[in-house]
Amino acid sequence: MLVPNNVVFTEVVTNRSAYDTRRVALQLADIAVDFNDLSRLVDDALAPFEAIVRPPAPKVTIQKVGDGTATIGVEYCSAARART
Repeated sequence: MLVPNNVVFTEVVTNRSAYDTRRVALQLADIAVDFNDLSRLVDDALAPFEAIVRPPAPKVTIQKVGDGTATIGVEYCSAARART
């Protein structure tokens, strides 16, 4: 992997492959559900997946609201794959 010098000297660089968990960020567009139910629906959808690490709990953010729909962000931590 190549990292530009200006990034190395001006930002925090984290080797995420050194950890047992990975942060996963998804963006879902054209979501048309009641905002009060949104977090519960995301939790219910992710519940069957054993690789999702809790805590921390999955995080849901509303990024954009349009004509009856929204774009949301979903972030969660997932167990890293076994190395071979």
